[in-house]
Amino acid sequence: MDKTSPPPYLYRGVSDFADLRNGGMIFPVGDQAEVTAKYDGGITHNGHFTRGPSTDNAARAHQLKTGQYGARCVSTSRSKAVAADYATDYGIVTGWVYVIDESRLTEFGIIAKEFVDPQYDEAEVTLIFPSTEPLPAELILRKYRVDKHGDPLDED
Repeated sequence: MDKTSPPPYLYRGVSDFADLRNGGMIFPVGDQAEVTAKYDGGITHNGHFTRGPSTDNAARAHQLKTGQYGARCVSTSRSKAVAADYATDYGIVTGWVYVIDESRLTEFGIIAKEFVDPQYDEAEVTLIFPSTEPLPAELILRKYRVDKHGDPLDED
């Protein structure tokens, strides 16, 4: 890997409550790999969405609102700090940060979408799952707890 390439890791932050609720697994929210943007006020007319169903629409809709239009996605980030913010609900609770092996996503049929013009500046990579099954354990390199300030408590 050259010095300009990002590391092949993605980070996902979840609160202790969300981690317990999901049994320590990462599940997608919706049930559609491709979605059609609707003129219902849920999207902005900025040229980012395409006509008809697409995975780009699914990822962009998910970035605006988790699960919007049934997009079967999970938000991840290239930034540990962003993941820690989500894990702690911005400094309120303790949580977990998952480290995901980006280099193997396609082996499991997972599509990664990263846009040069994202809705929010969070270094987001939206994962579109092939089914509603959880992220395969083989893709989770490690998982570590963070305190409400986002500092690691321990590492598994």
